[in-house]
Amino acid sequence: MVSAASQHFSRARKEANFSLQQDGGVLSEIKSESSRGCMAEVDETWANRCFPNASNLKSGDSEDTAAPSWTSGVADQVMILMEHTSFILCGLVAALCIYIRVDTALFLAVILLPSYSIKTVNHANLVKCVIGACAGTALGLIVDFRFYGDIVVTPINWAKFNIFDDFSSKYFSSSSFFKYFDELFVRDKGQSMLGIVSVAGLAILICGNRKSSGRKAEKESGENSVALVLRLTFSWLFLLLVYSCKGHKEVRFVHNVIVLILVTSASVICQTVAIWRQNGGGNFLKIVWLCLALHAALQWKRFPSARDGSNQSWAYHGTWDSHDINACLAYVGEQTDVTGVFVDRNLHKRNYNYVIITRKRRFVSVGYETVFEQGTMRVMKRTFHPDHERQLLEKAARAPIGVNSTVLQYEGDVLFRFQKFRLAAERYLAALSLDPMHVHTFQGLVACATELGDQAEAGRWTQECIDKFGQLNCRQTTRHHKHKP
Repeated sequence: MVSAASQHFSRARKEANFSLQQDGGVLSEIKSESSRGCMAEVDETWANRCFPNASNLKSGDSEDTAAPSWTSGVADQVMILMEHTSFILCGLVAALCIYIRVDTALFLAVILLPSYSIKTVNHANLVKCVIGACAGTALGLIVDFRFYGDIVVTPINWAKFNIFDDFSSKYFSSSSFFKYFDELFVRDKGQSMLGIVSVAGLAILICGNRKSSGRKAEKESGENSVALVLRLTFSWLFLLLVYSCKGHKEVRFVHNVIVLILVTSASVICQTVAIWRQNGGGNFLKIVWLCLALHAALQWKRFPSARDGSNQSWAYHGTWDSHDINACLAYVGEQTDVTGVFVDRNLHKRNYNYVIITRKRRFVSVGYETVFEQGTMRVMKRTFHPDHERQLLEKAARAPIGVNSTVLQYEGDVLFRFQKFRLAAERYLAALSLDPMHVHTFQGLVACATELGDQAEAGRWTQECIDKFGQLNCRQTTRHHKHKP
């Protein structure tokens, strides 16, 4: 509310404005007497001259005695600024969310589109949202360009990988169409109980609204409430069906759907409780409170935590101890003497001096010591003690090469890329003794002999390969054996 002093200021400003009047074709400038008086007295302040009683006014007095509120004008300007920028910010945030996670667009569309009509949309606000969305998209493109050093559009790559090429299903497995329904409504007992209560409450709302004999306004309110619940139900059910059509499924993909389900249940329960309170349904309310308490208890037990295996069903392939691995990596990242890290999660590098493994994993008894532990994981550091290094070399010399020809071939390929040609040849020979009918093994032996400068050995393996597989197959150089010195 604008104070009386502000009204004084507004009135004086209006009187001081130029009013143009046409009198015989002549435009005359008219100013009020009070305005001229304020402008003439340059030796007195503007506020004291135009509002002589302003310093003596108190809040709550009449218009002639109320104090001026200088902050109200600032607040009004801030409100006006927020009114003009809020829709731009909404568009900006929405665009960034969609740019980061493309399927957010589907969620926003399902939520917003049913609630709006073209006839009621404010086109000016819509334009502001579009401007904000363009700014958010541009910001995402700039970040991608700075990060990748080239023009990369993350949403397009996401759509290609997950939708058009469906690499997620090929690389990370595919699940049944009903996986999400099974996870959310069958295995989760608390959610199942909440669903039963919600369905019963919705039936009560619909029946109660049809039998309602109250005022028209109350009946319309009940119909609107039921329509809202049905619209929310359609929204999350549609989203769940769309996500279920995708082959690769993880519960974390449908977090937004879970939120909508809980909002729908909360809306139904609140409205049902309000109706039964009016009708004195005490026993029914006790059942509702009991179900909600059980639901909360079951959810508390099921809620995923990074400290134990409760998030196993939410994690890919049940890898629930990623927090422990990250903590170990954070420790290693703070060290200044790291030359490489071996992680017991299908990740390895050469010349490693830190090892991250599970606490139960058996490891060499010399050469490494435990320096950090977190949950199920531990960090071991290489000591580089001369005696320990000698013992490690002895262990490596006694270690069996292996009994799987395919694994030995892969090891040979890796050693070849690292220019360990003699060690690679040993792996290929071991693989050949296990499976003499694999052309790739002969190609590896030929490549190793060539790199070592033994042309006679290379020719011998080439001829033996030709005798078994033909000249065309043996003359080909695989991508594993293309070495650049």
